[in-house]
Amino acid sequence: MSDAAVRLAPFVAVSQPDAHHQPDSTWSIQHSPEAGADPAELEHVTITAPTEPTATLTVDHARRRLLLDPACALDFATHLAARYARILLRLQRATRAQELFLHAGMAAPAPDAGRADRGIAVIGPKRTGKTSTVMAAMRAGAAFVGNDDLSVTRSPDGWTGHGWPRSVSVRSDTFTALGLAPPERSAHPARPPGPGGPAGRAAPVMLLPAELANLLGAPGVRPSAPLTALVFPRFVPDAADTALRELTPEQTARRLRREPPVQVVKQADFLLPHFPRPSPAETDEVWRLLAAEVPGFELAQSFTGLTAGAQHLRSLWN
Repeated sequence: MSDAAVRLAPFVAVSQPDAHHQPDSTWSIQHSPEAGADPAELEHVTITAPTEPTATLTVDHARRRLLLDPACALDFATHLAARYARILLRLQRATRAQELFLHAGMAAPAPDAGRADRGIAVIGPKRTGKTSTVMAAMRAGAAFVGNDDLSVTRSPDGWTGHGWPRSVSVRSDTFTALGLAPPERSAHPARPPGPGGPAGRAAPVMLLPAELANLLGAPGVRPSAPLTALVFPRFVPDAADTALRELTPEQTARRLRREPPVQVVKQADFLLPHFPRPSPAETDEVWRLLAAEVPGFELAQSFTGLTAGAQHLRSLWN
């Protein structure tokens, strides 16, 4: 599906497969009937989400195939194909103790030959300002790397943050805080929500990363960037109290340990037996090195003063 490749770009490079040189562990995703499969080896999975059509997925464990229901509309099948390609890649990389998965977004300036390349991870649970902080940074000229899903790796050259091809859920009040009107449409195939969302609020808008970058006038989407700072945002009532405070490595380690364990994938428990995860003991040293080698900061900002918070992030780039 060429449209699925567009949804995966630029995070995943897509090339024409060579069936004769594929490892036995390679998975495929097909929008086709269950041809050539033994019914006894198939598992049928129903995928439901509040804003999406119900979908049926058939898993051929023996041949490592995911079969999308042929009756599924092409645009939604394309969306599912991109989603499960991301899921399979995350599961594959999660088998390595050297790659950590964070509840984090990431922004980075557009590459500039005249200065060092610096990327900032924005870490925290829901409602602490990850998405709004990343969007404010983009509004101030940063490129998008990730939102809510970030994995990080360490090499002799330093740390790198890797984004993932996932839609961004943006609340209506975030658009208001940034002085923007929500877009009327998106390429995401989510169904319109029912009337009267939670507490009467408008439902979030689902946007693809490229759509978000275009809306905010950002320089684009980067699949990865050097990780040079960990930022833990929190909201304060008064915009005058906006401040960026550097943390000690010990404080950064405590903040990281405070975060709940990341669920590497959702709606894919049926795939977990094929991808054994490393034990916590195997990854503990990598977590320790992350806190010791990448400086941490607390960003206090007002939801009505996101621009001031973005200026503090610019100081980390500059």
